[in-house]
Amino acid sequence: MPGIMDFVGMASSQLGIGQDSAKNATGALLGAIKGGADQADFTKLLGALPGAADLLKGGSSAGGGLGGLLGGLTGGAKSAGGGLMQAAGSLLGGKAGGALGLLGALQGAGLDPSQGGSFITMFLNFAKGQAGAGLLSSIAGKIPELSKFLR
Repeated sequence: MPGIMDFVGMASSQLGIGQDSAKNATGALLGAIKGGADQADFTKLLGALPGAADLLKGGSSAGGGLGGLLGGLTGGAKSAGGGLMQAAGSLLGGKAGGALGLLGALQGAGLDPSQGGSFITMFLNFAKGQAGAGLLSSIAGKIPELSKFLR
């Protein structure tokens, strides 16, 4: 069964980004999913993606600034990422939403803004292949900003 590091390698190769950027972006996306999905669904997703739990825990040595970004995405404590997302929400009338947060976290993890949507789609397709379409649909139902990337 392919694991999360297989996805990291594929994303790195197909998007022309470094392995560390791909790891950090994958961790950021997993953190965002964890913050919005049902715990049971998220646990099933981690089980279907060997190595994902380790990556989420900070298995990447390049993930130093990732904690703040994940805190901001998941409604965590006052962090640099949280302040940025709150500021963005204020600027957009409180409607910054998850898509802005997701893409902002991916950018903070080292992806170019133009790569964010492709990365999310690539991840969701990989996860769907490993965990099944039903689980991904259930997760996307709880995190509507993912729905537009799920094909």
